[in-house]
Amino acid sequence: MAYINKVTRTIILFATTGVAWCLCMRSLFIWSGAQSILADPGIQSGKFLKVFMEYDPLPRMTGDPAIIWEGFFVCGLFAALAFVIVNAGLKHGWLRNGITFGVLHWLLMIPWFEFYLPYNVMNEPMLLVIFEGLLWLTTLMLTGIYMSFVMNFRVEPKVTAPRAGGKKIRLPAHDRYYNQDQVSADNRL
Repeated sequence: MAYINKVTRTIILFATTGVAWCLCMRSLFIWSGAQSILADPGIQSGKFLKVFMEYDPLPRMTGDPAIIWEGFFVCGLFAALAFVIVNAGLKHGWLRNGITFGVLHWLLMIPWFEFYLPYNVMNEPMLLVIFEGLLWLTTLMLTGIYMSFVMNFRVEPKVTAPRAGGKKIRLPAHDRYYNQDQVSADNRL
């Protein structure tokens, strides 16, 4: 991603954020085994489990599993737009910016969602609400890191500078002006 311009990075961001978000969610909720804890009938609300497995109509995803990918793609477009808006105001390195955006994304979405639907409507136990909230925090931080990587990570090329005696040496890009204090902020963590 060294020499990709901002327009191309933005197109990549909008096209891939939903997929990255869905893969992060699947990794943390499903492939990790966390879903087996959240769906354990010994600790999960019976109402919650019946909504997913018994009550008609069943969730749309039971008849059309692709709806999850479609939903993440559409929501990913909104997340990418939010990241583009917020990114200009984040003044740290790409990793910290990604974590910051992931935490902001979580703060604006998950506490209300977890309170309203799992806790309030579905009677999910508070410990599972907290567990699920932490899974979402990690999911959104990883997604934020991905988005920041796409938009902000840069590998600076080495430049060649003259040296005494006519020999040329390779210097890091941040030394191109021969100023040791001028360091690129793009790759700070």
